[in-house]
Amino acid sequence: MHIGFLSIESPIDAARGGGIAAYLRALIPPLIESGHQVTVIANARRTGTHRAHDGKLVVIHLRLPNLHWYMARATPCLCSLVLPLRQIEWSLAFYRIARGVSQRNPLAVLESTETGALLLAMCPLAPLVIRLHGSDYLFRRHTAESLHLGVRWSHRLEQSVLRRAQAVTSPSRSQAQEMSELLHWPADRIHVIPNPITPEMLAQADVCQPTLDVNSGAQTVLYVGRLATVKGVLPLLEAAQMVQGISPLTRFILVGPWQMRETPEQLGLQGHDSLGDGRIEWLDHLPWQQLVEWYRRATVFVMPSYYETFGISCLEAMAFGLPVVATTAGGLPEVVEDGSTGILVPPGNSLALATAIIRLLGNPGLRHAMGQSGKERVRRQFTAERVLASTLELYQTISSRSASLPAGV
Repeated sequence: MHIGFLSIESPIDAARGGGIAAYLRALIPPLIESGHQVTVIANARRTGTHRAHDGKLVVIHLRLPNLHWYMARATPCLCSLVLPLRQIEWSLAFYRIARGVSQRNPLAVLESTETGALLLAMCPLAPLVIRLHGSDYLFRRHTAESLHLGVRWSHRLEQSVLRRAQAVTSPSRSQAQEMSELLHWPADRIHVIPNPITPEMLAQADVCQPTLDVNSGAQTVLYVGRLATVKGVLPLLEAAQMVQGISPLTRFILVGPWQMRETPEQLGLQGHDSLGDGRIEWLDHLPWQQLVEWYRRATVFVMPSYYETFGISCLEAMAFGLPVVATTAGGLPEVVEDGSTGILVPPGNSLALATAIIRLLGNPGLRHAMGQSGKERVRRQFTAERVLASTLELYQTISSRSASLPAGV
């Protein structure tokens, strides 16, 4: 099969990318090893076409347009329309490239996220699979932020795409259930296929030797993800102060792009990478090759989200043998087993978060036991090979169903 992916993150751009890029990096190699061709159309800083795996992988980089942003800035009354305008603008850009790809080499299946697939859903070039990764509507809904007109309109456009798609997949049962309720669909309409860990990250974890922190006697609590309200950054900073009141040498390392409404300076960040006296450090986004070193150094991993569709960074931390303190939000309990691979706490509860972290920092035996359970769980349930089987079965089903329809249906 010739399988296409639309993505707002490139799987080969090491300097950028988050969960979507990690998902593609994990899924693409086993797809190619299984004999399939893969074309990825992805947003990137520089345009161009990249080929690998003897031409079986083609990555086409485009720069998604930002006219919606400039229009809103020039005309403040359009601010509430930024998200729906973005949907339309990005959809046109993706469709233009995808149409050219399909004309040269017809696609058997095309997979996209909720964003950017509107035109492809209305004028399909191939059977469309929507992979749920989370939307502004859901993020705001779970953080009590304003669901203004633009958010609601964008959400309706996304719902239109989902209803027209041949299949919809979700990385967690929690997200599938929530979206099914919003769409008034039966519970089994959305296929639950978990996100896999990338083979590269798993290989690094397999040879991992824990690295002692450069600060003698210090322990490190690591967070990896966007620095955004929905990620529970403010409760995490509050919890960090509580932990350091009891364990002054504990360091908190925050890795990820800054997306908070507050500026780093408003939250007390000194310069670019340290909060207060430097015991809480923000390192911005790091390529996965550099991120490996922090997984090796860390003592405990933390994910304080108000909402999480899955939690791929929790999976990576578990692969490196780290116990995880996470919230009960969204799909996190499907990744982190409470009392086995980590500790789950209510979202937004900084005291509970701090208490769980302190408990793990002070109990090396418990950390080791949870770390070992996490490593086993990742290798048992979340490898790319295991996820590939479910994904290919779905692709083949909808591709065969489409091929059996009369022309024009």
